[in-house]
Amino acid sequence: MRTETKAAITLTAGTNLRRTLLAGLAVITLASCGGGGGDDDAPSICNPPPRITSNPPIVATVGTQYRYTASSAYSCFFLFIPATCAGVDAVQVPAGASVTGSTTAWTPTVNQANTNVQFQIATDPDICGRRATQSWTVRVHAAPVIESFAAARAFVAPGESTTLTGVFEGNGQIEGFGPIASGVPVATPPLNTTTTFTLVVTNGAGARVQRTLTIGMLPIVITTIPVNGATGVPVNRVFTATFSKEMDRATITTDTFLLKDRNNNPVNGTVTYANEVATFAPTGPLGNLAPYTATISSGVKDLAGNPMIASYSWSFETGAPDTTPPLVIATSPANGALQVVPEGIRLLVTLSEEVDPRSVNSSTFVLKDGSQNAVTGTVRLTTEGKSVEFLPTTVLANSMSYTATMAMGIKDMAGNTMVADFSWTFMTEASRFGTWKAMSTVGAPSARRNHTAVWTGSEMIVWGGSSNATGARYDPATDSWQPMSTSGAPSARVDHTAVWTGSEMIVWGGSGTNTGGRYDPATDTWRPMTTSSAPSARVDHTAVWTGSEMIVWGGSNQQGLQNTGARYNAVTDTWLPISTTGAPSARYNHTAVWTGSAMLVWGGANNSMGGRYDPVTDSWQTMAISGAPPAGCCHTVVWTGSEMIVWGGSDRFNWFYMGGRYNPLTDAWRPTSIGAIPGRGGHTAVWSGSDMIIWGGYDGSYLGTGARYNLGNVWAPTSTTGAPFAREGHTAVWTGNEMIVWGGGNANGSLISGGRYRPYREVN
Repeated sequence: MRTETKAAITLTAGTNLRRTLLAGLAVITLASCGGGGGDDDAPSICNPPPRITSNPPIVATVGTQYRYTASSAYSCFFLFIPATCAGVDAVQVPAGASVTGSTTAWTPTVNQANTNVQFQIATDPDICGRRATQSWTVRVHAAPVIESFAAARAFVAPGESTTLTGVFEGNGQIEGFGPIASGVPVATPPLNTTTTFTLVVTNGAGARVQRTLTIGMLPIVITTIPVNGATGVPVNRVFTATFSKEMDRATITTDTFLLKDRNNNPVNGTVTYANEVATFAPTGPLGNLAPYTATISSGVKDLAGNPMIASYSWSFETGAPDTTPPLVIATSPANGALQVVPEGIRLLVTLSEEVDPRSVNSSTFVLKDGSQNAVTGTVRLTTEGKSVEFLPTTVLANSMSYTATMAMGIKDMAGNTMVADFSWTFMTEASRFGTWKAMSTVGAPSARRNHTAVWTGSEMIVWGGSSNATGARYDPATDSWQPMSTSGAPSARVDHTAVWTGSEMIVWGGSGTNTGGRYDPATDTWRPMTTSSAPSARVDHTAVWTGSEMIVWGGSNQQGLQNTGARYNAVTDTWLPISTTGAPSARYNHTAVWTGSAMLVWGGANNSMGGRYDPVTDSWQTMAISGAPPAGCCHTVVWTGSEMIVWGGSDRFNWFYMGGRYNPLTDAWRPTSIGAIPGRGGHTAVWSGSDMIIWGGYDGSYLGTGARYNLGNVWAPTSTTGAPFAREGHTAVWTGNEMIVWGGGNANGSLISGGRYRPYREVN
């Protein structure tokens, strides 16, 4: 007869603890370890038999840590009571591997490269002495390495090509070229713009490294006015040469831009440069029916100091005397036009012949409103020379009559003036400030502020904030909300970050934690993120998505302000620290954008410096501060595709109503014009593809106003009709045709409302 003791105990113990307990089992005598006749037909205390399963990879890379978790169980005793134990022991593992509990960890070493490595793990013996084992083989691959990636010529003229050579270990390819061999040059196609090439090297285990190389463009002259060989050129003409890229204006002078007559005598004149165009304006009229030659010498240079390959010359001949004055033949808007859109308006006057650009200015082209107040604007001659533009620098008023005048001081290229002033009028329309539409709150997440929101391409996902661990998805097509699963979601938090990868939302940090989660809207499921090598817990940091990694930087925690960060790879669920060498000073409440090749960090509490981080080289560069906007917290930034626009914010004493535009290619700032709305912080900003749209915020009072800023340096207010309640701490996303604002708070507490803003009127 056998005595059985049953216990509902499951134990996962360390190896030493399990061995201690098993040693104590000598005091227990079992009549049987298996079935038998009579009473022994009862189930054995050994059953079920030991088991072990894991799914380790079959390939590995030198220097990369791998962790395998085994599922195991075997019969044991806990405090002399039958139980189920788990955990495994190393039977055969290579150098660098360890087994702890149920986890096997291993970092392959260099001397294991290109070998097959054997693994065997096993459970401890069960109380009947049986063990479960598992064996597998891993092929170790050398880590991919790029030793160099260089070009035969780092700069080429437009239309030229060069060769690229990569020296590497592994399987290499240049994106867009296909596979290449190490050390073998490959020719680029003809290049017409600055082009970046990426060399990617992988190994058989899928590990990947990459390096980029940028081929710059040497400057050339692409067009001239007049063209080479032109005849009948007016004697009062100014002469222009347009370059293929922005040039160093200091190198374009009367020594490098020359005009000479038939006897090779230089013509006196002034030389100016702006927007890739060099202009030579003769001091007086040229001779009639005379040949001239203009030359741009190779002494001109681009902003990087690269000269033209050779000097560029072109010739022309002036025409016969002209005594006919210029006439206005068309205007836009037309005389008497009604319902003219005031926003972004361009007044255009077409004349009967080319006019002297020196006669075109704010004194000879004037716009006044119905009260005879002059409208400020920019006056310029079109490239054809027969049309003159007036671009207002402020938005025209609605329902207002305007009068434009071309003064008789306008001259043609022979010096003939208009015979009289020319005026015309038009009337602006009633409204052009965009429209707001209310959002449904049925099924919306609870009221909250300091949450996050991302746009997936079809939905806005709102999560967290106000100590919530909940969220919801908003579909603007149906004006409806869908709740998000909370199973496996991160803990409740505020002041965290969220990015959209193209298939998942990644939430990280906030509320003193360094944990996060990944949400897949297609399956409404969460999965955790590793915390191994993750940055320290923090709030008010920034995060950007590069297309393959999330980069976290800055913020604040109990240890103070931070200037550290890390890169998270969503494919491998791994973190890599980023260099702090040359990094900006520690800060929080700053901003960051991704340019396509670098992360730009700007501002933050008590900081006026910024930095550019390149993940390919894991290196920082400082940003210029000359001409930068005031630095502080609670401002906003957008990326236009070529510039970062900073606006607003606070230094604790002032609310800024100004901003700046930063070009990373030239490392230069230029100011935005003064906003059409008061200064503020805690607002939101989105980039529509043509405008930066600012809305909400706080300036001592909660704000429910906004404005749009375009690259012409012009502001226009957003409509307030139907706009959401005033607030700060809200979120905003751009859908492709509208801005969606949601949540936030004001003096009445957190809000469960929002609104959808379209910058332009809908056409029925």
